[in-house]
Amino acid sequence: MGHRMKYELEQKNKAKGILTWYLRWYDPKAKATRYKSLKTENRNKAHRILLQKNGELMGRDWAKAPGFQKAFFAFLDDTEMTKGEGKTITNYTSQLRPLVAFADEKGLQSLTELSFDLANEFICRYKGLKPNTIAQKLKVCRLFFKWSFKTWDLKTENPFSRIKYPIIRKTEKSFWTPEQVERILDAEKAPEFRFCFAIMAYAGFRFFEAQKAAWSDFEGDFIKVTGKGGKFAKVPVSAKLRAEIARFLDGEKMPVSGAVFSDKVTNTATNREIKKACAAAGIKYDGRANCHRFRHSFASNLLRGGASVVTTQRLLRHSTPMITLSVYSHVLKEDLTDAVNLA
Repeated sequence: MGHRMKYELEQKNKAKGILTWYLRWYDPKAKATRYKSLKTENRNKAHRILLQKNGELMGRDWAKAPGFQKAFFAFLDDTEMTKGEGKTITNYTSQLRPLVAFADEKGLQSLTELSFDLANEFICRYKGLKPNTIAQKLKVCRLFFKWSFKTWDLKTENPFSRIKYPIIRKTEKSFWTPEQVERILDAEKAPEFRFCFAIMAYAGFRFFEAQKAAWSDFEGDFIKVTGKGGKFAKVPVSAKLRAEIARFLDGEKMPVSGAVFSDKVTNTATNREIKKACAAAGIKYDGRANCHRFRHSFASNLLRGGASVVTTQRLLRHSTPMITLSVYSHVLKEDLTDAVNLA
C-alpha cells in the first residue's frame, strides 16, 4: 500500500463462500495488515464506505453533494483501486478535465446543477471531431455521473443519459493469417521481442499483459494473466506457444520466478520491431502493424478455423459473447459467404 495510508477492499473469506466485504489497511506500528468487516456483501455500499474512509484520511467532507473537482478526484481514486494504474486512468483524466473546467466556467457548485441542456452544450463543443472521439467523451461522462450518483446516493437524472451517441461507421479489423504471423516471428531477430510477439499471437494477450508476464505465471498447460479491470484468468498454452517457449529458453530450465521480459520491451519499442519484422517478411505495411493486431489475428484465426464465438470470447476474456460478435462480425460474414456456396 506504499507509504501513504490508504484503505482497500477485500472479500477475505471468499474462498469459503463468505462474500462479506472488509476494509484492509497496513498498520506500520505493528507491521501487520489489519481488517475490519463492513458487514455487507453489496459491492457499491462497500465502495461508498471505502471512499468515505479514504476521504476522511485526506480531510474531505463526503456528506454533501460533491463539486466537480472533488467528484473527479474521487472517481479517479476509485478507478485506480479497482482497475489499477494504466491507460484507463490516463483516458478518464483527459476526458473529464475539460468537463471540470466547463463546470468552473459556468459557476456550477455541485454535480446536481448540471442540466441536460448544459451537458448537451458541453458535448456540442466537440462537433467536428471524429464520431469515435465524441462517443468516447460521452461514454466517460455518462460513466462518471453514474458512478457519482451511486456513490453519493443522488436522486437526480444523469444529465448525459439522454444525449444520443453519434453514428459510427464500423471498420473491419485488420489481421494477419497464421502463415503471416509465422513469417513475422521468423523475421524478428531479437529472441526477447519474438517471444513477446508469440505470447500476443498465440495466447491473445494484450501488450501490457505480455509485458508484465512472470515465469511464475507459467503453470504447466496454462498461463496466468491479470487483464483489464484486474480480471484474473488462466489461458491454455497452445502447441505453437509451447514451441516458442522452448525456443526462447534455448535448452535452459524454465526459471521459477522473475520477470520474463527486460525493460527494453516497451510498447513503443515492440511496435517498432513489429514494423521492421513485417518489412523483412515482405508483408505490406497498411498502417496497422502494431501489438494489438496480434490479438486481433489470434481471435480472427480462431473464428476462421471453426472455433465458436463463446470459445473465442472466453479465450479473449471478453465479458460477454456480444462484445466478441460486435468486434469480429466481419470474420463471421466471410464464413457465411463460404458456407452458402456449400448448399
